[in-house]
Amino acid sequence: MKKKLTLVLVLILFLHVGLVSATASPLEQKAGDTLRGLGIYSGYEDGTLRLGNSITRAEFTTLAVKIVGLSHQHESRMGKTPFSDVPSDFWGSGYINIAVDESLMSGYPNQTFRPEGNITYAETLSVLVSLLGYKDDAVKLGQWPENYLQQAEGLNLTKNISHDANHVVTRGDVAVLIHNALSVQLKK
Repeated sequence: MKKKLTLVLVLILFLHVGLVSATASPLEQKAGDTLRGLGIYSGYEDGTLRLGNSITRAEFTTLAVKIVGLSHQHESRMGKTPFSDVPSDFWGSGYINIAVDESLMSGYPNQTFRPEGNITYAETLSVLVSLLGYKDDAVKLGQWPENYLQQAEGLNLTKNISHDANHVVTRGDVAVLIHNALSVQLKK
């Protein structure tokens, strides 16, 4: 009986490990673990980072605010936002207000933010390029999103990762991009 139970537990462990590695590359896992250690990423209740999952604009906004060290303000900034699709009691309204006020992120021309919409590769790179201080340089390169993609490539943000501009990124993709950003010189 003990042998059967042990065998079942070992099989469950291997299946679980196999599932985790199937959704995240070693590079994504390393980047995710680094960001968790820095307090930028936090895991889910089950302890995983779910790096294979897509990431919403609201979730990415939270990361951007954490990166610039303003997450401690999110509770006091909760409430009304300039966007018709972000209710004042939305969990991320404080982060969104901070991100907009700090020019980290913006909404769409129709006054929406699409907080539950998935963020794209181009949107992610645009925010990271701006956070690093290279927004003006990117703007000089032409039209969005090509200008930000070109600037991001020049900064090595896209090292080991490449997608079309409208590709919906995963939490693992974002972890790699932010991890790459850690080695970029900030521009004042």
